[in-house]
This record gives sequence, C-alpha cells and structure tokens, in this order.
Amino acid sequence: MPRHITLKELEGIVGDAALEHRLRSNTHTPGDAEWLDRAYQAVFKQKINRHCVNCLYDALILLRIRLKNDVQQLKSQLECHYRLKAGVVLRFDGNAGTRLYTNANLTDDIAERWLRAHPDTRHYFSLLPETM
Repeated sequence: MPRHITLKELEGIVGDAALEHRLRSNTHTPGDAEWLDRAYQAVFKQKINRHCVNCLYDALILLRIRLKNDVQQLKSQLECHYRLKAGVVLRFDGNAGTRLYTNANLTDDIAERWLRAHPDTRHYFSLLPETM
C-alpha cells in the first residue's frame, strides 16, 4: 500500500508547471512517473492505467479536477486510517438519501460511524487503526 501523502504534497504535484510540461511533451523521468503514481494511488486507490501515450498527463488532470472540486473531502480522504477490503461497499441510508462509500471516498468519520452502527462488520476492513 502506498504511503499517505498530505494535501500540501498533492497541491505541489498538481501545481508543478515543470512536471506538467514534461508530461505533456512526454519527456518525463521515471521519478516523475513514480511521484505522480503515488499521488494518484493516494487519491483514487488504484494505479494509473498506463495503456496510452498521455496516461500520466491525464492522471495529472484528474488529480487537478479532484483537488479543485472538494478540498475538504479530499483532505479527509487522504488522512483516512481505514481501508476496506476489495469489493466492499458501505451503504448509508439517511435523510439525504442513500450514500455509497468505497475506498475512493472513505473518510475516518464515515468508517467510525459505520462501525458504531454495525460493530459486527469489522471484517469488511483490511486496515483499522490500532486504537480500534
């Protein structure tokens, strides 16, 4: 599992004009690709699909869009200490309707609320904080 990155590190990656130029011109280094892949995995919980010429540049744009859309949600997600097992989807029914949560949008708050309401489902998680 990739190490967590901070919101500040993500902002640095997304805002790096030199990195963007290298990705657009396909002159990036292996270090650039590794740096970007680590950020992408932290946000989207999957590796970058590398089956196209522009895949790394596309990943940078997706990270930029995600960062722009909801900074607070993304910060909570990056700091999440919980991880669901593959294929697990948590379903919350509430006043705002049904919300689905996967590793892609899981936060500590959501995981803790889920476990308080469903303590017998700890086996849904592949990672729990040691204090649990």
